[in-house]
Amino acid sequence: MEHKKYSDNESGVNEKYCSPKNMSEANFRASAIVLIDFFKLCGKAHFYVSLPPENVASKVISEAALMLDADVLREEFTDQPLAAYDGSLPMDLAVFAPSQLIYLINHPELLALIHSFIITGRINGRMERWLSDFGVDAYVAYSTDHGIMALSPVSHELKPFNALGDNVFSVDERGCLLIDSMHYFPNHLVTDDMVTLVSPSQFFWHGNFNNVIHIDGKNVFPEEVEMKIAKFFPHIRFYVTSRTSEASGEEVVLAIEYSSLRAGFRKEGRIREGLIEEMRKVLLPYELPHSYVAVNKFEESAGGVIRRTKYFS
Repeated sequence: MEHKKYSDNESGVNEKYCSPKNMSEANFRASAIVLIDFFKLCGKAHFYVSLPPENVASKVISEAALMLDADVLREEFTDQPLAAYDGSLPMDLAVFAPSQLIYLINHPELLALIHSFIITGRINGRMERWLSDFGVDAYVAYSTDHGIMALSPVSHELKPFNALGDNVFSVDERGCLLIDSMHYFPNHLVTDDMVTLVSPSQFFWHGNFNNVIHIDGKNVFPEEVEMKIAKFFPHIRFYVTSRTSEASGEEVVLAIEYSSLRAGFRKEGRIREGLIEEMRKVLLPYELPHSYVAVNKFEESAGGVIRRTKYFS
């Protein structure tokens, strides 16, 4: 891919950023600057990206490459990243979707080629511990449409997201994250992500406000439940969702991709008791799913993120 060099006179705030397109470009440029500073990138850096061009992290990496006159190895989005790479040149920074890590974990020789990498979404605890044991310099990104706003280091223990640049965090009346920064347009960002604020520069992420399941006055965060029970479904694609319940308004159910089930499974049914008992050890009573719904194939975004559905009975 051919890159033009980044010119200093293209930075800064001026009237050319009034259009939505130029405002967006300015935001990605601002995000790239703080990313370069965080990873101490300089000179002829080498990047790897296997995400769609419209992905936020992909756009930020592209801006960073322009600024540094960096080489970028690009591949179409694939669940086997770097499979065809000859390893001739180590990568300073790479970016992966969570689903791509399964292949890399099974091919640790590829991870050894990467100095640092960014993961575009939360991963389960078992995967974090494996990456930590391997000794990789890896971070989970928190992104908005404006760029990468914070990073959480992959560790044996869940770490908070840390602000990049001058971002300042607070929460609204819903418990959702607010971001203030002088380097993004607009300067005040309202999100739908529910968090626990540690400080104005740190937070723990719980999940999207629109995904929250309400059961008898209690909130169930599907993304957190998924992290807790991922170890019970090592070879099955699933997510936690809900359906209507006369008793409690909503009830927790598992949505499972049908192609990953063994032959003979019904399209929906009760989870076997032995597995329920195992999940009971790591879940609160109101978080526990008792039933599943099998879906032929999950709908996904361009970046490989599963689009969630709530079911109504």
